Amino acid sequence: MKFLKAFLAFIVVSAALLAGSVSAKSPSPGGPIKGGPIGGIGGGGVVSPQGYFDPSFQYLESGYNAIQANGNKTITVYAVTYATQYVQLIGNTVYFDRWDGNSWTHLNTLYQSDSNEIITAGGGAFYCTPGYYYRGRTVHWVYHNGVYEEGQRVTPSMLCQ
Repeated sequence: MKFLKAFLAFIVVSAALLAGSVSAKSPSPGGPIKGGPIGGIGGGGVVSPQGYFDPSFQYLESGYNAIQANGNKTITVYAVTYATQYVQLIGNTVYFDRWDGNSWTHLNTLYQSDSNEIITAGGGAFYCTPGYYYRGRTVHWVYHNGVYEEGQRVTPSMLCQ
């Protein structure tokens, strides 16, 4: 049942990516932030997904995320974590951040974990202020046989509307 839930979450993330909902729109003139972040340092446009997973990991295979504007002053961030085999614990942490014009400010955190699984997925909708850019940072982790491994991903930036 948990595998089915994770598979369906993966399908939702994939559909969001295919629908093009992960691209940010240009801010309207006079909005709170004139020009969104690029690579976390200012400017306009969409940030490419960034992250790091050590290729020598024994149990953590990969992790993915997606961001979607819902159009009702909320943004949803999805996260999926894959292990190389069934592990004692597998999870991810979603950090929801806002661009204040100079740096990213952490606003909220969502935790997801499962035991004795090979995959876990989840996501959540966060309230946002129109005119500001937001992103999701996800930390994907596993714990098995005394070994803890983690990798990170960053979503593109998304303008709240």
